[in-house]
Amino acid sequence: MSTDPKSKQGSQLPLSVGKHLGLRQPEPYAPRAAQIAKAVLNRRESFAPLWKPSRDNDPGVVLAYIFGDLAQEVGERIRELPEKARIEHLRVAGIGPRPATPAQALVVFEVTPTAQEPVVIPQGFRLGARPASGDQLVVFETERTLLAAPGKIAEVWEVRSTGIRALTPLNEAPETSFQPFGLRPRMGDALYLGLDGEGPPGATLTLGIGITRPLGAPIPASEGGVDPLPTPPGAELAWEILDGTRWLGVEPVRDETSQLGKSGVIELKLPDSFLPGHPPEVPVEGDLRWLRLRIVSGSFPEPPALDFVRLNAVFASAGQTVRDEVLTPVSDEEDRLRLAHTPIHDRSLMLEVDSGGGFQPWTEVDELSEYGAEDEVFVLDRQAGEVTFGDGLHGKALPRGFRHVRARTYRWGGGAAGAVKAEAIKSMLGSITFVSGVSNPRPSSGGDDGEPLSETARRGPELIRAHGRAVLPSDYELLALSVPGARVRRIHAMPGRHPQMRTALIPGVVGLLVVPPAESGPQSGPPTPDEQTLRAVARHVSRELAPAGVEIVAAAPVYHSVRIEAQVRLAAGADRGAVVTRLLEDLDGYLHPLKGGDEGTGWPFGGALRYDALVRRLLQDKEVVAVPRLSMVVDGRRVPLCQDREIGEHDLLWPEEHLILPLEER
Repeated sequence: MSTDPKSKQGSQLPLSVGKHLGLRQPEPYAPRAAQIAKAVLNRRESFAPLWKPSRDNDPGVVLAYIFGDLAQEVGERIRELPEKARIEHLRVAGIGPRPATPAQALVVFEVTPTAQEPVVIPQGFRLGARPASGDQLVVFETERTLLAAPGKIAEVWEVRSTGIRALTPLNEAPETSFQPFGLRPRMGDALYLGLDGEGPPGATLTLGIGITRPLGAPIPASEGGVDPLPTPPGAELAWEILDGTRWLGVEPVRDETSQLGKSGVIELKLPDSFLPGHPPEVPVEGDLRWLRLRIVSGSFPEPPALDFVRLNAVFASAGQTVRDEVLTPVSDEEDRLRLAHTPIHDRSLMLEVDSGGGFQPWTEVDELSEYGAEDEVFVLDRQAGEVTFGDGLHGKALPRGFRHVRARTYRWGGGAAGAVKAEAIKSMLGSITFVSGVSNPRPSSGGDDGEPLSETARRGPELIRAHGRAVLPSDYELLALSVPGARVRRIHAMPGRHPQMRTALIPGVVGLLVVPPAESGPQSGPPTPDEQTLRAVARHVSRELAPAGVEIVAAAPVYHSVRIEAQVRLAAGADRGAVVTRLLEDLDGYLHPLKGGDEGTGWPFGGALRYDALVRRLLQDKEVVAVPRLSMVVDGRRVPLCQDREIGEHDLLWPEEHLILPLEER
C-alpha cells in the first residue's frame, strides 16, 4: 500500500492508526514493471542463494523482467475493474453487501372486555401499516406467541406515603410522560393498575412499558465481561396481584425493562386464582383485577418516567414468512440456488435437501472453508437470496436431483420503509375472535436499506484483513457495521473506556459509540441510536466478534453544536443568494458526522475545529474573493477570533444554522 504523494502523513502509518488520526485513506499500490522485477531480484538471496547472475541478459533476470511486465498488466486491470466485478471478487471471498434490516415495533392488541378467557395470538400473526412515503402496505409479523388477556388497563394510580394521584389520563394521552413514583421515590411507594376484563387473564399477563428517553441519548447497553462494571445500586421492585382481598406476590417470567431501566415487555406468571377486588386506598367504584408494582428497597439513580403502560404487548418485525418453497438454480452453477424473495432475515432460513432418502435439514454457516467433505452445510447471501453449497472438499457437495432442495421456512423483507410512525400499525391481516384492534404506541425502529455496492467495495479489503474477529479498534469499527437488526452507519471504538466513565481506564472494556443514519427534515437533530440498536450492537459484538471476557458497552456519541458566522467578499457580479446557499450547504456537509470531514466520510471523532481550514473551505468557492471575518460558536459559546477549538477525544460535531454575510468586491 502507498499513500498519495501529496499527502502530508507519508506512507509509514498503519491503516488502523491513520484511520483513528483522521488521515487520508491509502491508495492501492501500483508499481511499474521495473519496480516489480527489482523487488523479485532483491529476494534472490532468500529463495535461490546458489544463483548468482553475472550479466543483465542472464535468463533468470530476463524472466524476472518478463514477470514484472505481466504483473504490471494484471495490476492495472485490477485497478480498472468495474465496481460490480470487484463486488463479485469480494463475494468469492465471502464478502457481500450488508442486506436490508427489518424494522421492529412494540404492538398492543385490544381484546374485548366481555371475553371469558384469554386469546392466543400466534407467533407470525400478520399486521399491516402504511409507510410515511409510498402506498405499498408494510407487513409486520409478531415475534412471539402472546396470551392476550380480556379488557384493558382502565385505572392507573400512584399510591405513596405522601398521598395518591390518578395517572389514568396521562397514561392514555399520546406524547405525555408521567412519573409513577413521583419526584422522590421512597420504599413502599407503588403503582396500581386496574384491569376491566370480565374473564381471567390466564397463566401469564404481558405488559408493554415505555420508558421516556432521557434528553440527548438512550442509556448505554452492555454485554459480556467477567466482572460486573461499577454501577450505582438501583431500586428493587416487586409485582403483586390483589386476589379478592389479599395481595399475592407474582414473579416476572421475562423482564426486558431491567427494573424500569429501559422500554420493553414484562411477562408475569399468575396463580390459578385472580379474583376482582377493590383496594381500599384507591378511590374508585366497582371491582377490577388489580396489579401493584411496589418499591421494596433501594433507590433509583433518577426517578423513572413512563410514556405508557399497555396490556397485551408484543414485539413485531417488518417482514413476511414463506414456507415450503423449492429453490431454483442460479444459471448453470450446480452448487448455487436462489430463493424467490429478498432480503432474507438473519438465521431465519430452514433448508432441507433430499439426498435420496427423504428431505433432511442442512445447517447454515458463515464459511464453508471450516467444514469437511461430509458436513451438510451451506452459506446464504441474504441480500441476493443465493444459497451456496460445498464442493465435496469444504462442505458436502449438493447431490444431483430435481426439486430436491426446499426452504421449509424463511422470513424476508426489511428496509427503511418499515420505519413507520406511532399508531401506524392498525390493520390485522387475519381475524381472531374477540381481538378488536391493534396499535403501536411508539414509532418502529431498526429498519434500514441494504448497503450500496460502492460502500461494499470500500470496506471489502478491510474485512479480509480483519478475518471476522475484533482485535484492533479498527476491527470493532468495521465488523460492528454488519450487526443484524441495527441501524448503524459509523462505529467508534474506545478500548478500555466506558462511554459514561471516559476518564477512567477500565481493562477488559471496549466502548462503542454508534452513529445511525441521519434523519431528514429541518427539525432533525444529530443522529442518535435507539435502545434496540444499542442492545443489538452490544449483544452481537460480545457474542460473535469480541474475545471472550471482553465487556462491550454500546452508547450514543456526545455531540457539540457548531455555528459558523462569516463575512465573505464576493467577486463583482456574483449572485449573492446562490453563493450564500452553496456556502451554507457546504459548511453543513463539512461538519456533518456522516458525510463531513476532508474525506467526506464523516467528521472524525475528536477532530478539532481549525480556523484556517474553515477559511480555506469558504475560499474554495470560485466567487469568494476573501473572508474578512470568521467566528465559531460551539455549544453556545463564541470561540476567540482566529483560534482553533478542541473537542473531546471521542466527540462529534453537529452543524446548526450558520450565518453568512456577503460583501461585494469594491
